Amino acid sequence: MKWNKRFILCNLFGLGVIALFTQCAGTTKNTSPPQWESPPPIVAAGVDSAVAREADSLARQLFVSWQRQEAAQRLTQKGETSVAKNDSLWNLLSVSEDSSGTGTTDSLRAIRVFNRGAEQLLAMRDIQNSPTLSPGEIRKRVEVHLDSARYYFETALRLNPFDGNTRLWLARVYQMQAKRLLQKEQLSRAAQTLEKLVRMDQSQHGLYARLGQIYLSLKQWDRAYRNFRAAEETLRKSAIFKVPEHLPLTESSIAEQLDSTRLFLYVYYQGETNIHRYQAPQALSDFRRALPLARNDEDRRIVQEAIDWINWDNGNIHAVEFRDSMLTLIDSQRYEEAAKGFRALKKLLSTEKAKREIDWRLSLLEYSHLGRPGPALSRMQQIVYLFLNDSAVTTPADTMYRQYFDSYGTMCHNEGLKALKKRKLRKALAYFRQSCSVPWKQRAKSYVEIARLSLNNPGHAVEAAEAALKERNRLTPEERISVMRILIESLKRLGRFEEAIRYFKEYREYLTVVRKHD
Repeated sequence: MKWNKRFILCNLFGLGVIALFTQCAGTTKNTSPPQWESPPPIVAAGVDSAVAREADSLARQLFVSWQRQEAAQRLTQKGETSVAKNDSLWNLLSVSEDSSGTGTTDSLRAIRVFNRGAEQLLAMRDIQNSPTLSPGEIRKRVEVHLDSARYYFETALRLNPFDGNTRLWLARVYQMQAKRLLQKEQLSRAAQTLEKLVRMDQSQHGLYARLGQIYLSLKQWDRAYRNFRAAEETLRKSAIFKVPEHLPLTESSIAEQLDSTRLFLYVYYQGETNIHRYQAPQALSDFRRALPLARNDEDRRIVQEAIDWINWDNGNIHAVEFRDSMLTLIDSQRYEEAAKGFRALKKLLSTEKAKREIDWRLSLLEYSHLGRPGPALSRMQQIVYLFLNDSAVTTPADTMYRQYFDSYGTMCHNEGLKALKKRKLRKALAYFRQSCSVPWKQRAKSYVEIARLSLNNPGHAVEAAEAALKERNRLTPEERISVMRILIESLKRLGRFEEAIRYFKEYREYLTVVRKHD
């Protein structure tokens, strides 16, 4: 299966190198945050010393001294100033987003082309409003201000880890820095930054989805799966908080608040990652859950294709990947190598259905590209006879059987034409009759050839011609005219004039239609 698979669930995030810049000049700064010695616990009047020690220990987990809070606040203000300066520059480079910052998706086809589009997110849109700054200067200033802001916020958070405002600003900086790291080679750093962001806020399903997309691109399948699963779980659990206050909290009212588009994508990509993890049962379960969530017919088709792909050899993902690699060799015209691979693959398969398909593909290679029509025809004959001889099978479970019939019928018909060119009429007749023994879609053409070869036996000629005309829509105008002439003449020789007259009238009407089109 071609699971390139291919993603725009949300914007990527990344982690830049922490450079310590001053607010204005952008030069490095090596000073460390000030340190204070912890004062001994104060024992208030009427408070037991043991209680005082416990309270002091608890206070360390809840807040910091006013001195540290004030220092942290000053650093936060500096960070806000850096972000404010950066905003005016960043607007020249940004792309449009939805208000949540998580992006939207319309189709799996759009998801499959995300990686190429993401690499362009940092492309400058329009710098005409800033004629004095070159793109390089804009980017340089963006980096200086964002790295500086991040330094201040991280330092402030170390001083006062309980300040929610600082956390929000730091999260914003992480997001803005991540946009600079969307180039493919920066994905590892992007993952590091997003992991920080997730630790700060575990309530945003979009953050997990972004991480899942990054790890999918990095081929870290286990991490990708865990994050897509976390994205689904967080999305489902968050729905309750979106129920309007005037509505009761019921299963239906909560379900109505679920973002069905994102839910489909999160479930679908769990299936994707489980394919890469070679977890066939889990992948099938995910895709079956995704099927009723599909947003349109195209999504449903893609999900069903994934299910069929996994089930090709009863969940043997390694085998189906091997098959696909052989198909790639055929596309590269490496036919002998592909044939050798098919022979090796057949020994690894567990189902007869998969083995038949490989035999069919091998036969096509031998017949069309390797110059071995004999083995190809023998192999195809065995495949076809499995279906023809099973009279109890009206609708075979193996949906490939129609292609098997068409391949075998075409091979036999072509061999008959080759024999005709060599004036080997008996051999040609045998191949045409063999072709007609299979219900393939162009069987009428073989009946036409049998009718032509049977001119000396009007009974046989009538039988073949009438069989051809039962599928007259499959014939070219020339073939149809030819076989009707043979039929009319043969009926006359047999004294069956009423039938000959009926076909003659049809023949004349058809000639009129053909001449009008000419």
